[in-house]
Amino acid sequence: MNTNQIIKSKEENSWTEILLVFGFLILGGIGFLSIGYYIFSFSLASEYADIPSIVLGGFFAIMGVLCIVVPILSLEELELDNEKLVVKSIFGYSKKIILLEDIVRYAELEQNQEDDKDRVFVLTIYTKTKKCFLTTQMSNYEQFKHILTQNAKDDSEAQKRVVDNPQKKFTAYVHLIGGALMMIIGLGLCYVVMTNWTGEPILNEQITNIKGTLVEDIEIDSDANGNESIKILLQEYPKFSFSVASIAATSSKVETGLKKGDVITLGILNDEYLKKFTKTKSLEFWDKYINYKVINVYRIQANNKKYLALDNLNKESKKDIKYKWVGYLIGFGLALYGVFGLIKYRNQYNQINM
Repeated sequence: MNTNQIIKSKEENSWTEILLVFGFLILGGIGFLSIGYYIFSFSLASEYADIPSIVLGGFFAIMGVLCIVVPILSLEELELDNEKLVVKSIFGYSKKIILLEDIVRYAELEQNQEDDKDRVFVLTIYTKTKKCFLTTQMSNYEQFKHILTQNAKDDSEAQKRVVDNPQKKFTAYVHLIGGALMMIIGLGLCYVVMTNWTGEPILNEQITNIKGTLVEDIEIDSDANGNESIKILLQEYPKFSFSVASIAATSSKVETGLKKGDVITLGILNDEYLKKFTKTKSLEFWDKYINYKVINVYRIQANNKKYLALDNLNKESKKDIKYKWVGYLIGFGLALYGVFGLIKYRNQYNQINM
């Protein structure tokens, strides 16, 4: 190569194709950020932030940032002269400089074997402390390869055991973040199930009655699995949403017919009444940051009629045991999935740094 001659990498794909792909990623990132923002806003709307919502919102926000930032930062241009290889970002600054005399080995591995016409090879060059990737998607790949590998050892066979490409690091970090979040969500779900479904009957002495005016009609809503739920909103307590404490009782024993403007009496636990209404008892950590806005209801009365009796709720609550074990299985499954994610991260991190 002539003195001071600089060779620049040339992509086979047009800038239109590249920008189209990155445009989709950036739009996806904006979508993730929007979902994260919505969940964050919801979690911060109450007097105390809701931790599960913050964790979930944080996951979407992080994925959104990664979708936007990583593709932009990964766009690179290579410059090669008679002394060194310079890896530059699209913003013009040098990200990495590799002296040709420091290159000790290289590996060329096939990335896609499904279609011979579209076969892509990744060339990795190594110094004692650095490495750099090139692909056959560069139109002048062979020219770069000839210059960079002429005095280096071919280590391709040894490296075939390792999938070593630029996307590996991104995938590893996705496994790390996803695995950690799944573990937190899974263990959190197990804790919520353990503390909310004890199986013990509720006594009349444990209940305090509160009165309020309905903001909207009471209706029973069903989810995709057929589980039913009721949300009750009262004008006098706008900060809170009330729901029936037993899933089974909601499904079989609660009568509808109460309308907006009706004055009703709800039975809630003494503990929640003292902590959230009179505030004569201190809130614990979990009271503040796990479903602070939601209060379980154990009795519903209006116009001298019982729409939900405590005795009936206690009987039906025994059926909730199946939901308890489903909750444990889902929580344990999420936590286990998180562990596998962390193991994948560790394995990929070790491969990247071989």
